[in-house]
Amino acid sequence: MVSPIKSIGFKDLLLLGLLAIFITVIGVLYPYGSYPELWGGYFYKAINYQWFLFIVASVFLFRNQFSKLIKKELSYQEVWVVSVISGVFIIWVAYYTSYYTSYIIGAISFSFVLYLSILLIYNKRKKSFKLEEKKEKYANQKIDEETANKLINEIDAVLRTEALYRNSNLTLVQLAKKLHMRPHIISQVVNDHLKTNFPLFINSYRIDEAKQRLQTSPNLKMEIIAEECGFNSTSTFYAAFKKLEQTTPAKYAKSQLIKTPDV
Repeated sequence: MVSPIKSIGFKDLLLLGLLAIFITVIGVLYPYGSYPELWGGYFYKAINYQWFLFIVASVFLFRNQFSKLIKKELSYQEVWVVSVISGVFIIWVAYYTSYYTSYIIGAISFSFVLYLSILLIYNKRKKSFKLEEKKEKYANQKIDEETANKLINEIDAVLRTEALYRNSNLTLVQLAKKLHMRPHIISQVVNDHLKTNFPLFINSYRIDEAKQRLQTSPNLKMEIIAEECGFNSTSTFYAAFKKLEQTTPAKYAKSQLIKTPDV
């Protein structure tokens, strides 16, 4: 699955805008000074419940990142996301239970979460810099077989778990940034140890998924398979399939039907 971490889009801004307008209208129609009981009762509950629903929605949206937390496989950006969501939840709990404790708990929780987030991000960035230095040592020397295999496994794991190859515009630089490697390191491993080039290397993952789709859904249109597997066009898909499999997608799908006849 592709990571949901992305830049803010129009729909996000529209949602924030509608919420801001709604809150402003409520504040104008029912000012706190005139309706303290309303704000202390229904509005207080509505705000807390809405807040909690957004937290739940955020956890669901970034569930893959939270699962990685157990395995300690989070990237720098993912650490930031998990820290923010976890911190907001802690602050929500503090304010929600403040009726039974004190509102000062909310302020203390906010300060604690802020400092903890800064500490986590600093620690993660420090580890990332060390990893970058470790990769740098391969810049001017040939990579031995054992090291190359480790790097290949690391590249393969990221490509498969995050399905980065589905991005039709995936570049060597983008993949290198994701792996915290120098682009020429990936290029060297692919060229010297896999005996191929980067475009063909990425296309091999796309073709593997296309073959699976052709086996499970032989009646699916080639245009759809090509697009969902990361190809810019059907012609590019056909050319890559022919080069790697020495046959066409249609013939491959037909051969799979012959191998597995209906019972």
